[in-house]
Amino acid sequence: MFAKWLRLPAIIVVAIVSATTMYRTLIPQNTDLTIMCSNDATVCEQWKLDIRRELGLDVRYVSLPTQEALKRLQTGSREFDLWVGGPSENYRFAARLGLLDATNPPAATTIPAEFQDPHGYWFGVYASILSLCINPDAFQNLSTDMPTTWRDLLRPELNGWVSAPSPLTSGTGYAILLSMQSAGLEPAEIQNIIRNIDRFTRSGNAPSDVVAHGEAAVAISYEPYCQNKTTRAGAPLTITYPSEGTSFEIASGGIVAQGSNKAAARIVMNWLLSPSGQTSARRVGLPQIPTNSAVAGNITEVLATTHGITAIRPDLADAERERWMTWFANTTGERP
Repeated sequence: MFAKWLRLPAIIVVAIVSATTMYRTLIPQNTDLTIMCSNDATVCEQWKLDIRRELGLDVRYVSLPTQEALKRLQTGSREFDLWVGGPSENYRFAARLGLLDATNPPAATTIPAEFQDPHGYWFGVYASILSLCINPDAFQNLSTDMPTTWRDLLRPELNGWVSAPSPLTSGTGYAILLSMQSAGLEPAEIQNIIRNIDRFTRSGNAPSDVVAHGEAAVAISYEPYCQNKTTRAGAPLTITYPSEGTSFEIASGGIVAQGSNKAAARIVMNWLLSPSGQTSARRVGLPQIPTNSAVAGNITEVLATTHGITAIRPDLADAERERWMTWFANTTGERP
């Protein structure tokens, strides 16, 4: 009996610690701002660490694919202060809906005008080129060559061996449809490529992991997500730009209109456009291309030396969004 009572304080302490841990997990502690992050989670985490170290701000982030992020903003959620990551056409759409606040960060003076909103609603934070990410080991067991064009993805030998993100959840997925269209593919050809896709991922960076694990032979994704990854046998993944032409994204950031920490959001937005913020992703091995013309290897320099890479027309992206989403849902049976 005495031993039982001796154990009681220890049980109470364990219960208190468990309750405290659950509280901190379910109810986040006070932070200076909350970021809705549509980038790779490793970069989101690095931004959080760098912002705390360089700016002294405590940041919480929530990882959401671009289209899901848009839907969350459209609900009127007051949870977020800053949205970062995902193609700029989605920010144009959000700004038109009144979901973003304008700002004027000093670091934006070295961001080319074509990579930011003229009224300050969004700013290009990094760039990436849409590519085919290929597992060379997988092709040793397939009776076809590795693809170098969009139309190569039509091959019946690749049925079930292609991975790509869903346009209904991912901005990358929508960019893929627009890129194929711009490269001259007919809707029927795009539909047949879609039929070769085994399963759609929620986010744009996931297909390269599917390919690296050997669950697909080729992924359609932005180049940085494919770089530095290897197959199970240790071979590097192969990156190819479709020869008919491909596109690049200007992944952006903007201040959420419903956010409550506007001052901190402006400070962080400026930092993301600064040389330090522009190179933060490199610290975790993700070579996203800077938009800041003062940083070496920026997207303007890359485009000047690379052919066949064009920007997605923003007017086309805006005008055809609903048509493509409906078309894709009808083609695949996925729900918007």
